Amino acid sequence: MKRLTQIITTPILIGSLLMPSCANKERTQEQEIRQIKKRTTIPGTWEFDFDSSKLVGLGAKREECDVWFEHRDTTRRRLVPENGARIAYLGKIDPSTVTPDFLRRLRYSERPIEGTDCSEDNPLAPGAVIAVKTNQGKYVAFKIDGYSPLVRDGRTKIPNYDLHVIILD
Repeated sequence: MKRLTQIITTPILIGSLLMPSCANKERTQEQEIRQIKKRTTIPGTWEFDFDSSKLVGLGAKREECDVWFEHRDTTRRRLVPENGARIAYLGKIDPSTVTPDFLRRLRYSERPIEGTDCSEDNPLAPGAVIAVKTNQGKYVAFKIDGYSPLVRDGRTKIPNYDLHVIILD
């Protein structure tokens, strides 16, 4: 079996050395993976603490949370800074441009970022990058990776209920 593995992997390794475009693509993917600190889901109506990278739910210390993923109804939601944290909407930018120095120079706000399913320019759409200055002074950015629905009794109640994010390094 070991010999068979060597026979199969050798052409792959040689191929990646001979074809620079493949090698560059692999390096780019590795760089993207290094930028990802953590993937997480913020359930609808829950809060998140970016200092500890933890969800803040029922019975938890709410004063620790930085943002609340509020649902106003089945199509409108917003990201609300909490407890002195501030947020900045960066739009659909290349996450590799987000550096610690870049984050420190942003203008942050206590105002929520409004999102709706009924608008093509929804700021909370997948691909958007949002920066957070936490209530403990830490700078963090995350990219919205998508949503999943709230399903009860086998039926979708709210299409975009849970928020999937990638916390950037």
